Amino acid sequence: PKISRAPDRGRPQRSPKMHLERTRRLAPAQAAADDGSDAPESFAQLAAEAEERFDPHEGIAVLAASWPHACAPTRYVEAPGSGEVVCRLGGDFRGAATVARVDAALDVERRAAALERRGLAVPCACARCRFERGDDADDAAGVSPDELGAVAAAAQAGGRYDDAIAAFDAILTERPDDGDALYGRARTYGWNDRWNAEKRLLVEAAAIAPKHAKIREALGNLNAYHAGPCAAPREPPAFEPLAVGELTAYVSKTAVVDAGTCRLAVGDAEAAASLRGGWTTQRHFAVPTTDLPVKDDPKILKWFNAALKNSVFPAVGRLYGVRPERLRVVDAFVVKYDSSRRFLPIHTDQAELSITLPLNDRREYRGGGTYFLEADAALNGDAGSLVVFPGCLSHAAAPTTSGVRYVAVAFLYEERGEDEDSDLSRRLAAVDARLE
Repeated sequence: PKISRAPDRGRPQRSPKMHLERTRRLAPAQAAADDGSDAPESFAQLAAEAEERFDPHEGIAVLAASWPHACAPTRYVEAPGSGEVVCRLGGDFRGAATVARVDAALDVERRAAALERRGLAVPCACARCRFERGDDADDAAGVSPDELGAVAAAAQAGGRYDDAIAAFDAILTERPDDGDALYGRARTYGWNDRWNAEKRLLVEAAAIAPKHAKIREALGNLNAYHAGPCAAPREPPAFEPLAVGELTAYVSKTAVVDAGTCRLAVGDAEAAASLRGGWTTQRHFAVPTTDLPVKDDPKILKWFNAALKNSVFPAVGRLYGVRPERLRVVDAFVVKYDSSRRFLPIHTDQAELSITLPLNDRREYRGGGTYFLEADAALNGDAGSLVVFPGCLSHAAAPTTSGVRYVAVAFLYEERGEDEDSDLSRRLAAVDARLE
């Protein structure tokens, strides 16, 4: 299944890539089952045979007949995987209730054909269709900036990032100082994995609309984490590699960050969560975690930035051939796994590189670790160790079956100039394209 991102729920994660057909190559567990042994089945085997072994989920959603059709709807029906089917607002648009009665991912010509098959009005008069038929001039002329905002919000919510950027660009052609459009365009570039462009556009947006609260907040978030010169460790830590398809994940053999400071960070995180009324659970819609944003607590942020500068960035840079001073953080958070949230499903991260920094020792819990689907193996360590991997790898948080596990997680990218190429970016993009 492909889970859509929801920009209105916080920074989205990449849509999970199950690659069920590729996991069939993971033969050892299957061979054990075929020869009649009592060996336990692996997670990869279950995932590979999910379509054959589990019944599909089916459901019916009854919508209000009075809600008109729009190809850029303001309402979506979602089945989150557990609990009730819900109807939510699309993007940040709060207009009249509309729903798409055909597949909104289709282009304008195919949507028209689908509408005609359903006996609905053709040509469609919604704002999105009028905008996308803009080559005829007459239709596009009647689309207001407010309508374009709804078109852009629906495109963001549906993961159609190029469509969203086109709508924001059209708004800015008429209103160059529109803070909402400047903000929306910049964030859309980030959600489309173009983090360098996002930051440049946010800097430009802050100069044009300096009082816009969301622009200031987004830029502040990106600037919260260490960026620049890093320390040169006297003795680089040793890492154990794990081949995952064409790429490699690593786990350190010893602590990369002082274990004592990691345990102090756990106490700081629990104290900060208590002051905030609890840990957050809704920041990542597609793959929700029980977490605390690092940037939101000054003590944790100071500790984490020192760890990035003195040990984490130098280690990551050495492993993947990136200059440490060019590494940047997209997002960072402390995650808590306990009886209320034991694991995470298979997913990919919205990052070039991801890190997991255990904050407590493995003797304090059972299970856990970062599980890689294609390798059918998990990596984990005690407090202060480090797991590093390309964000495009399909992975999960292995179940913590007892106790409490704490980790700091961060999504990274390499900062580079507007016209500068990146060997890391090229390699990861090529592998990601083959996975798609």
